[in-house]
Amino acid sequence: MWRFHYLFVLFIALFTSIGSAQIISNNQDCSMVYETTIYEIVKNVFASKFISIDDKLRKLSDQCAQKPSDTDSSTLFNQTETLLSLEDDIQEIKEKLFNELNQNLEMSKGNSRNISQLVENLTSVMNATFQEITSMLNVSNELSIKNIANMSANINNLEHVLESVKSNITDVVTSAVENELSVKISNFTLKITQLSESISNMERNINSLESSSIGQNTRLGSTVAQLASLTAKLTNLMSKFEDRTPSVIRLVNGGSTYGRVEVLYNGAWGTVCDDDWDNNDARVVCRMLGLRGGIAKTRGAYGQGSGNIWLDDVNCSGSESSIFTCTHQTGGNHDCGHEEDAGVVCS
Repeated sequence: MWRFHYLFVLFIALFTSIGSAQIISNNQDCSMVYETTIYEIVKNVFASKFISIDDKLRKLSDQCAQKPSDTDSSTLFNQTETLLSLEDDIQEIKEKLFNELNQNLEMSKGNSRNISQLVENLTSVMNATFQEITSMLNVSNELSIKNIANMSANINNLEHVLESVKSNITDVVTSAVENELSVKISNFTLKITQLSESISNMERNINSLESSSIGQNTRLGSTVAQLASLTAKLTNLMSKFEDRTPSVIRLVNGGSTYGRVEVLYNGAWGTVCDDDWDNNDARVVCRMLGLRGGIAKTRGAYGQGSGNIWLDDVNCSGSESSIFTCTHQTGGNHDCGHEEDAGVVCS
């Protein structure tokens, strides 16, 4: 703000010096201005009169140039009127010129007085303005100094407050972090203790399982050995039983794997009727013979038998171990002839 006041004072001073120089120059050239003004008045204000007078003189000269014989009374009268008119015009010019010069002199005197008064007023205004600006600059400087001092004090106070806040925040954060870390460490220690106990329990369980598994493996090995021995014994017994068990089924009029089916019932061999005879029945017969597969043959494919027809309407599922366990008519009951004797093909 004080820079603006300083520039304003310089501007006023410069304007005053220029105005004063202009006023002095105007006073020195005053006479020249008056002469110029008079010339301009004569030139501008009376130009039309001068032109009118010039025209009248030229007209009068032309009239005078005429020969005396050519002139008459009317021409002389006209020349007389022209001369009178010229005298009136010249008199009017004199009067106007005198009035204009008087007015110009009065105005010049008034202008001189006005210029002097203007210089005095301007000087007074400049002095008052300079004093006011000086006072404003002093007040502004004092306020600036006070504001700077207040700002410095506020900055110092703010720095102290910031330091205090920083210290308090550091203490609070440190305390909070320490408390939180202490709680977390306690929880972590508790979890580690619990995990250690769990691991110890697992180790004991593993040792117990290993001990029990060793005993179980020993017992399992003994059991497997016993089962193997029993299996061998059963196989041996089965072979002996088969050797001692009389056959109750046979294939006739074919080969070792195919032929007409005959069964032993009540101490006598007889045939099987082919009513409802299919591959499921043939597989059961092949299984009884210790063979695989089973394809049913009908209509006495391997010749007609003789004697009894022991089985009729045999219906096996294919999983039975004996044909006698399948559904069938009671032994000896049938409605067939030997042209319907059943047969099989095994593999």
